[in-house]
Amino acid sequence: MNKKFLSVVLFGALMAGSSVTFTGCIDNDEPAGIENLRGAKAELLRAKVAVETAEAALRNAYAAEHLAQAKWTEAMAAKQELENEEKRLKNEVEAAKTEAEKAYWAAELAEVEADLAKNKLTWEADRLAAETVLAQARKDYEDAMKAIELSKNYLSEAELGQLNYVQGEYSYAYAKLYGGSYTRYTASVDKTTGKVTWKAVNGKVEANNSAKGILKAAYDTYESDVNAGSFEDISEIKLNAAVAEAKTTLEVTVAELDIKKEALAALESSETLANWKKVKAEYKAKQDSLNDVVADKTIAANKIVIENSDKAMAMQKALDNAAAFKTNTFKDGKIVQSAEDNAVIKASDALKEKLSALDFAKAGSYVTYDNSANQFTVALDKSNLLGVVRDNKDNETVTLEKAKLDAEKDGVAPYEYWNTEGVKLLDDAIVFNGSQGTEYAKMNEAIDVVIETLNKAKGDIPSLDIEQANKELAAAKENLTAMEKAKTGATKTWKDAVTAWGKAKAYATETADKKAVETAADVYVKAIAAADALSGTEKVKAQIKARQAFADAVVTYYNAVNAGPGLTSNTVTLELNKAVGTGTEFITKSVQAWLSDANNKDSYLEALITYFGLTESTVTKDKLNVFWTEGTAETVTPGEQPSVKADAALKKINTVDDVRSVLLDASETLYGDVETLGYYTVDGTKYGRETEPSDAEIKAQWEKTPERVGACGKVLSAEKRVKTAEESVAQVDQFAAVVKALEEVKATIAAAKVDFMAEAKELIDAASAAQKECADNINAPIQELGIEADLALSEKIGNVIDAVEGSVGEFDTDWADEELLQQTEKYIALIGNLKTEIKNLQETTIPAAESALIKAEAMLDAYKNGNMSAQHVIEWAQAKVDNAKANYEAAVKELTYWTDKVQEVTAALYGKVAE
Repeated sequence: MNKKFLSVVLFGALMAGSSVTFTGCIDNDEPAGIENLRGAKAELLRAKVAVETAEAALRNAYAAEHLAQAKWTEAMAAKQELENEEKRLKNEVEAAKTEAEKAYWAAELAEVEADLAKNKLTWEADRLAAETVLAQARKDYEDAMKAIELSKNYLSEAELGQLNYVQGEYSYAYAKLYGGSYTRYTASVDKTTGKVTWKAVNGKVEANNSAKGILKAAYDTYESDVNAGSFEDISEIKLNAAVAEAKTTLEVTVAELDIKKEALAALESSETLANWKKVKAEYKAKQDSLNDVVADKTIAANKIVIENSDKAMAMQKALDNAAAFKTNTFKDGKIVQSAEDNAVIKASDALKEKLSALDFAKAGSYVTYDNSANQFTVALDKSNLLGVVRDNKDNETVTLEKAKLDAEKDGVAPYEYWNTEGVKLLDDAIVFNGSQGTEYAKMNEAIDVVIETLNKAKGDIPSLDIEQANKELAAAKENLTAMEKAKTGATKTWKDAVTAWGKAKAYATETADKKAVETAADVYVKAIAAADALSGTEKVKAQIKARQAFADAVVTYYNAVNAGPGLTSNTVTLELNKAVGTGTEFITKSVQAWLSDANNKDSYLEALITYFGLTESTVTKDKLNVFWTEGTAETVTPGEQPSVKADAALKKINTVDDVRSVLLDASETLYGDVETLGYYTVDGTKYGRETEPSDAEIKAQWEKTPERVGACGKVLSAEKRVKTAEESVAQVDQFAAVVKALEEVKATIAAAKVDFMAEAKELIDAASAAQKECADNINAPIQELGIEADLALSEKIGNVIDAVEGSVGEFDTDWADEELLQQTEKYIALIGNLKTEIKNLQETTIPAAESALIKAEAMLDAYKNGNMSAQHVIEWAQAKVDNAKANYEAAVKELTYWTDKVQEVTAALYGKVAE
């Protein structure tokens, strides 16, 4: 309820407490140069260097941590989006009217929940990375402040005041963004002497009250807010406050647009200096007027609080009374008073064996199963099953002091006291104590665990209900069809392997054929050597004859092996003269094809020998084995020379043993890896079977080891699944009866909750009425005063003045020549920035504020008319996150502004120091 209006520079909305800083494993030694500077004699140049180092540290630290925080924020946004989708799908599952619809939405939900689980580690890693960078950045920040502190010894009093001021504002902006201590400075002028003195004001911002802390908390609670699925966290008081806040935001944003338009018009006019002075005077007058109005409104706000202090104290008492509610009907929060009255559910004897095998340990003492009696007991005599709790959204207990509501005390006015403490009570709600970890939640979780276990067992029958049993039967039949199809494929593969084995085992000349081709190679080598001793035509004839004979021997070997166990060939690309025309071309064939050419096999053999890197005149028998050994294939683009050559003629040459292995694999795939059924052994070597076993043989082995009977066994298992599905309907009904009885107990507990809250209603209504009294008589009138809007508007005006004069330079020097001024980069950048900001206000910020107001008013209207939905819960949680994000972004912008100011001031103070 105590939400401050967001602006570029916030008005102490995040002030309080002490800082909490993540330190990690950061080295806390002083940076290089500080120790030398400390105690050294005053040299302004050294001060300049130290401050420049400090500036760099500040900027680098801020840049690093902002990038880390941006990544974390992005991760949280992704998490929030998935959680939104998870909640939507849960609603769809609950709303589904048929089992088919439920199954569809449940599958969609499972995907989203899987994504959430998968990304949790990544999000946690992003969080830890951001914290580590933040710790180092904080160290850099502290080092920079040390350097600046030491440099102050060399500044004049006036210069020191300027530096203290921007440094203090920087530390304040930093604390508001991330939490921590700060020191700000305020100036006062002696009217007699004109002397300016500066006063230090120390403070702290708790990490959880910083912009980052608020944003993190919003993300952390978002999931629970959405999944709660109830309207207990939403009240008319909160909705009215949300509407008021949205109106204030829109009002100030529209006023900001007008201010910036006026400033732009003056700066772009022909008499820039005169018109800006006029506008600035109007702005200053407006600020003075707003300050006076705020002072008057603050007096009025104090009066409102004082006049209604009794109502505030009555609200506190009513909340205390409701939170302490006890009932005699449900003694000690129990639904029943003795163990004999607990809910007992007797299960069917037909389920006893199955239930005895199930594990219900996770249900604890809330739901137990007695094997001997075959019954479940739900312990409704547990204490504190029913109760109320005071839900304090601020996570702290507020105890109002009437003396502080009636008059200023310890420097705190009644309005300020109400605005920081009293409004927190408006957020309090007396709700049923059923959140996670309570006895009520544990009881329901225990019942759900038992129901889930029973449903799983029921599903393993397999069936959830009659409809599901029929679906399982259809699925089992579909599975049987698939298994039969797989068996058909495996049978064909086995039969093909049997045929191949028939040829392979008949190949009795494997050794002789290999010897023949090797002998041919030896003959070829000798023949070429003999031919080399000849000359002229005789030499050529001898060479051709030798080549043709070896080529024929190679082809003969290939054909013999291929007819037996089989082989596959690499292709080889040769460069040949074109058959028509001139030039050459690359042609790719297998070695067998090249050497089978009746007319040119001798030439192709010579070319192949060269291709494989051999020289015919020096080739040896052992090198020619490239024609009958396995090797890698060439890499070639059709019609081009290969980039990688084959290193042998064959890809694969099968042996009889290779074909035996193929048959063995096919036989075991079809019939299993059981001896005599899937294979037989001869002299220690396994062979696949070549004849079909009988159905009786297959079934007998399947009954012993169903998982080892291959595709045939899978068909038998699929047939059994079909039969089991057909027989499962009766047991499904028995499981369903136990589940139904447990669900009825859950309904009894829920009804007891309703009765309990009905008894508490009088006190809860009294507390709500007291809250409404304070909201109507204190909070609403104070909100109507518009103090926050006036403060924000005054600050907006100050921001525009600072932006204009701070961007351009010294008013009396840099603005003296208007024509020259309008040509400067700073002036051009200022105009560009103003136009961009105006465009953003018109196109983004104001429409967003208008939309937020419409949503807030619509939600309030829906609440009043009883039309709240689950989507409103999501929108309410979303609004909290959006507000926290806007708060964070504003704090980032403010820190950026003061980071720049530190650089500007230090550059001005030390810029003229000689190198």
